[in-house]
Amino acid sequence: MRAVQGLLIVALLGRLAEGGSRGLLSHRTVNGVSAHASAHASAHASLRARSTGAAAGRAKVEVSACSCDCCVAGKDVQASRGGSGDGHVCQPRAERPDSAGCQAVCQATDDVVAFFQSTSSQVDYARYCLAACSPTDDDEVDQLCLAVGLGQGGAGNRSAAAKPELVAAALDSKVSQGTEQAPPVSSAVIQLARAEMLQAKKHAMTAGASAKAAREAYEAIKSNAEKMGLAAGKATVDEMRKEAGRQAKRALTIRQKWEDGVRMNAAKAAIAAAVVYQNAKGRDMLLAGAWQGRAGQFASAASSSEKAAQDDEAIAARYRRQKNAKLAKEYATQASMAFQVAEEYSKRAAASSKQADAIRRGAMWYDFAAQSAADNVIYASMPAGVMPPVMPPLR
Repeated sequence: MRAVQGLLIVALLGRLAEGGSRGLLSHRTVNGVSAHASAHASAHASLRARSTGAAAGRAKVEVSACSCDCCVAGKDVQASRGGSGDGHVCQPRAERPDSAGCQAVCQATDDVVAFFQSTSSQVDYARYCLAACSPTDDDEVDQLCLAVGLGQGGAGNRSAAAKPELVAAALDSKVSQGTEQAPPVSSAVIQLARAEMLQAKKHAMTAGASAKAAREAYEAIKSNAEKMGLAAGKATVDEMRKEAGRQAKRALTIRQKWEDGVRMNAAKAAIAAAVVYQNAKGRDMLLAGAWQGRAGQFASAASSSEKAAQDDEAIAARYRRQKNAKLAKEYATQASMAFQVAEEYSKRAAASSKQADAIRRGAMWYDFAAQSAADNVIYASMPAGVMPPVMPPLR
């Protein structure tokens, strides 16, 4: 509200300077304005000192001086109920959420105390706002009220723009509070000040709209940045998953190659261990074959000796029929010896065949030994969790 009053005074001073050559206001009026400003400051200083002293002496809560800055425009209850009210009226700001530190009562000057016929130096804002303040615009609520002077406020005088002569009278009254009486300010100056005020209000609304647009743009940029961040994060996670899959595949390939190598080396070591027993079996099988061959030789020799014995026995029989006892005896002896040799060869052939069979039966053990040796090597060579190799037949 003080900003609006300052704007009006600045506009008035501008017009006063411009009207120096046009004869709108006299030099005395300018001096009156300056004198009013000094008197107004002195009155506020005196009021603050009096309030502070009273608070220190009586230990009461400090109350600020009465000001229309603690009055805001609100709906006229009588107008809303069909009464005689007209539009908006000034109401205490202390009743609003944004009270800005305003209280329900204020510290009044002597003229305010006399106007309300108060028994103390404090009056309530409910009466002060109606009596001394007026809304600045009929179309808006919650706007600070304008000080128009005691007895000039209320719903009937709610708009300084609608009744500029009241503002002029109030300002002229404040300017002329000294010993001299200044001439009244023209309504044209008041209208110009109001136009300046409305233009400032439009600039403020434009600035507010620009701030809102900037805020919305900031929120949009922030939202887009968050979305872009989420998208980038998702892309990064997807790429990490793909890379993890590729690394897992490479690791699996390396693992499979390693397991194949382990199985191959284990199989080679197992075969090498089994070969020893396989070679021993081959050696024994060759030996059994040799014994079996010798048995065949002995059997052939026995057969030959037996045939020779039979031939000698036939010759001896012929000589006995011829009464040749000597030759018959000689061939009979040869036949007996041939039978003995054939019998001996038959025994050796049977023994050799038996030895060959024993060696072959013993060689079967080498098969189990080779398998056990291979299994032991594989068990010792395979790491935990690796399947053993598939071994070829070792027999």
